[in-house]
Amino acid sequence: MKKIFILLMIVSSLLFSGDVKPKDGCILSQDGQVIVNWENINSKIGSFEKVSFIPIRKEGINFKEIFVGSMIKINSISKPITLEITNITSNPRVRPDPRTGTISFTILEEKIKQNIDMNYIYDKNIMNIKGKTNIYDFNMLDIKIKIKAILCNI
Repeated sequence: MKKIFILLMIVSSLLFSGDVKPKDGCILSQDGQVIVNWENINSKIGSFEKVSFIPIRKEGINFKEIFVGSMIKINSISKPITLEITNITSNPRVRPDPRTGTISFTILEEKIKQNIDMNYIYDKNIMNIKGKTNIYDFNMLDIKIKIKAILCNI
């Protein structure tokens, strides 16, 4: 009887020790290249050619897990710009509309340390972040990040 009980305990612990999928939702991860467009003080627009996204985690069950602590490094012609994502706040979701909210960034540079909030819209696996800023000659940034959703249980 003891042997059967021990065997059942071992089998059940093996069954429950595997990767656990989230009860609701998906596993999210950043996918592909991050695109950063800009507008300068003269209303000229363009995009940065060299942008790196340094994730805090490869995947997570919500935007906070994959974004807060991550960095976006931009090699602009004038000076490099580093943005650290410090917070993300989601608005209540109204279906079928896209998800919206605010992402907070800290600009990490030698002489500049400012916090900026930018609005986001998440629709069709694209996180589109837009906001006004005062970084060098740039007064507007538009960041596009593709998000891959896997193992959805919705």
